[in-house]
Amino acid sequence: MERRIYSAKMRRLAAQAYKRHPMQLCLWVLEQIALRAVALSPLYIALRLGYSMTAALILCLALYLLMIYPLRFRAALTLTRMVRLTDASRLRPASYPARVGAGALRLLLGGVWGMPFAFLIYRLYQYIFVLPGSRFNHDFLAIGAFLGAASEEMQMAVGTLVFFGLIFMSLLLFLYGWWRGAAYDFQLVGNISPIHALHNARRARRLPHVRSALRKNALIHTLLCLPPILLPPLAPYLHLRAMLTGHAMEDLQLLYVFFQAGMVSGGVIYIAAGLFLLLYLPFLPYRKLRNAAVVVNAYADVR
Repeated sequence: MERRIYSAKMRRLAAQAYKRHPMQLCLWVLEQIALRAVALSPLYIALRLGYSMTAALILCLALYLLMIYPLRFRAALTLTRMVRLTDASRLRPASYPARVGAGALRLLLGGVWGMPFAFLIYRLYQYIFVLPGSRFNHDFLAIGAFLGAASEEMQMAVGTLVFFGLIFMSLLLFLYGWWRGAAYDFQLVGNISPIHALHNARRARRLPHVRSALRKNALIHTLLCLPPILLPPLAPYLHLRAMLTGHAMEDLQLLYVFFQAGMVSGGVIYIAAGLFLLLYLPFLPYRKLRNAAVVVNAYADVR
């Protein structure tokens, strides 16, 4: 099928499913929120009560593997039935062990691409909560000096830009790796094994019209996700702008103190989180439906 025609057809199919099933999709979104709140609760408790962050992260990962990912493939069946053009009566839900296996495989494949981003975010966490303020000053100044910046303030600015630029580039790498797995998300592991589903996903991704449609979806999804990523930081900025000096080192010290104490106690983090959810959640079902339509209608019957 011609790429542009196929992509447009799947877009219309996803929009129709979005309009036909508002209540079912709303309940699905609420379920996703509740499950993720439970899965991330160890991290919240550790932050509030000062428990071990390492233990909390391990527990969050375990909860994601045992709760979120198995239900991800059950939800894939629900979305598939909404957008599949052919008869879906033969589709059956996967057993829990099959869904756990499929989720573990998906997490492993996506995690490889996300390792640089995870490392840099962990380093940022160390700068904020663990290491003294002089440590990240020293590191950023060293980066700026290595790149040839003259003044201390310029070195600090260059080092900061490089560090956060690396975070942004590693995030793009992570998103690219995650996009490559979109075809796997909607393989029906109830009808086939997780390994067979992985082979099907790779074969589907090689089809020119599927690859083109998934790339277009990835671009649209990125644009839809930019507002919830970029606008929530306005809450901390508005909270801090009266205190900002315009000098890089002093402002970074202020951010360090803010993240240590003011972020939670001032309630700013809750405002930012609420703004993120408001901008993110309405488009979540539509994004999932678009990917589901592309994958299941192009290659769902590959064996």
